[in-house]
Amino acid sequence: MIQGEFKAQGAAWPTSMMELDVSERLIVWAFRLWVQGLRRNDGTQWALVVKEFGRLFKGSDGTAALAGFARLIDGLRHSARRTVRLHQACCPCLTADEVSLVCFVAACQRPAASLARVRAESLVRAEGVGDMLQAGSRLAGFMRRHGLLLPQRTQSDIAGQGTAEISITLH
Repeated sequence: MIQGEFKAQGAAWPTSMMELDVSERLIVWAFRLWVQGLRRNDGTQWALVVKEFGRLFKGSDGTAALAGFARLIDGLRHSARRTVRLHQACCPCLTADEVSLVCFVAACQRPAASLARVRAESLVRAEGVGDMLQAGSRLAGFMRRHGLLLPQRTQSDIAGQGTAEISITLH
């Protein structure tokens, strides 16, 4: 899918970090750093995410929100339906997968769990859906409690098949 073609109901979907809400940017930024830390076995990447979660969520909420986030990434790593694409942390562009992850966490903030389940099913294989829902709901709950409300986008999910590989796009 070409980035500029990522649309829903006639409205263009965000293709750059600047088009995202602050709460959405947090998820994408943390996702990118966490994966880079995993790929490079670089604790400094994780330390930045830990510090930001601690600053935003304060005390034990920061630790608990971070645990939910880390489980979310682990769920993607172990059960992804296909290769998950993301950009470098400093890149202003977005991949459809990054937007899908944000939409999943946003759906976890809604009272009706059915949309969150559909979004989880589009990201991971059946055996990983429960873990994704639990991790996403935990993170979404802490975000809501601290005023980080995610916009509810109605984009239909991007589905696919493939490996659980996560790949970083460089440019």
